Amino acid sequence: MRIAASTPSGPRLIRRDTALAEGMSASDIRRARQRGALTAVARGVYLPAADAAELDGAGRHLAEVEAMVPRLVGEPVVSHVSAAVVHGLPFWHSEMPAVHVTRDRSAKARRGPHLQAHRAVLHDSEVVIVGGLRVTSVARTVIDCARTLPFENAVVLADAALHRGVVTRADLEAQVRRHARVPWGKLADGVVAFADLRSTSVGTSLSRVALHTAGLPAPQVDFDIVDGDGACRGRSDFGYPGPRVLGEFDGWEEFGRLLGPAADRDGAHRDSAHDRAHRDRAHRDRVIAAERVRHRQLLAAGWRVVRWTWGDLARPAAMIGRMRQALELPEPVG
Repeated sequence: MRIAASTPSGPRLIRRDTALAEGMSASDIRRARQRGALTAVARGVYLPAADAAELDGAGRHLAEVEAMVPRLVGEPVVSHVSAAVVHGLPFWHSEMPAVHVTRDRSAKARRGPHLQAHRAVLHDSEVVIVGGLRVTSVARTVIDCARTLPFENAVVLADAALHRGVVTRADLEAQVRRHARVPWGKLADGVVAFADLRSTSVGTSLSRVALHTAGLPAPQVDFDIVDGDGACRGRSDFGYPGPRVLGEFDGWEEFGRLLGPAADRDGAHRDSAHDRAHRDRAHRDRVIAAERVRHRQLLAAGWRVVRWTWGDLARPAAMIGRMRQALELPEPVG
C-alpha cells in the first residue's frame, strides 16, 4: 500500500458527534436543519446548505464517500466509480451512484440505494491512501469501472487517466491480466484497447465512442492540421487527412482549454461575482470570434469541417450523418 500524491478536495463536513463535543447542542443542530442551514449528507453528517448548493455531481458524491466510509467496519476500500471521483477522474453519470467499496473475500457483498459493497481480492499494490481513505489504485479503479459501467462511461475514465499520465496502457493491460478470471473481463479488454491518451476531454471521448458505434472509420485524434505546403494550422479534435475532413467538438471546455481562464489573463483576483461574470462573457465572446475566423481559414485551405456540441452527442444521428456526408460514405443499409 502506498500514499497517493492526490488528496480529496471535498467540502468540510460537520459531524454530529464532533459538533456536540465542541459545544453545539442537539437542539441547535435540529433548528439549523429545520431552517435549512444544514443539509444532511449521511446519518449524523451535514454540510452547510450554501456549500452543498455549490457542489456538482462529483462534489456531492465525494462528500458522501467522506461521510460514510470512515464509519464502515472491516477496512473497506473505496472502489469503482467512488474511487474514480476520489482520484479526480471525470464524473460522467446521469444519476448519483451509491458509494462503492470493496472488501476482501471473507466479507459479504451488499447492494443498497446508498452503499454498494463488493467482495473481491485486493492486492497490496492495488490499494493507496488518499486523504486518509483507503482507495483502489488508478489502474485497478479504471479496470473495475470498465467491467461494470457502460462502455462510454468507462472510456471517459480510461482516456482521462491515460491523458493525465496517472496510469499507462501497460498498467491497464497488466491489471486486466492479473484478474483474467474475473467476470466481464472482455469488457475491460475492449475499453483498454479503445482508450486513447490523446483524447483531451469528456466531450472528445464521448465523440470517439459515437463515431465508433456508428461504424465510421477511426479518425486521428488531436490531429495536427498540416497543409500540402507544410503550413501548420493548429490542431483539431479529429482528422481524416485523406479526404481532408476535420471533426471538432465545440464544448465550452474546449475553448477554455485553448485560451485559459479569463481571470488569469486579465490579472483579476478578488472581483465581485458581477465583474467575474461580465469578464467571463467577454472572454467567451473573444474566443468564439477567434474560432469563427479559424473556421473560415480552414475552409479556405480546402478542409471540410464538421462540428458538434453536447446536444449533438445526446442525439448523435444528425452529427453522424454530417460526418458520413463529409467523408462521402454511403448510408448503412437496414
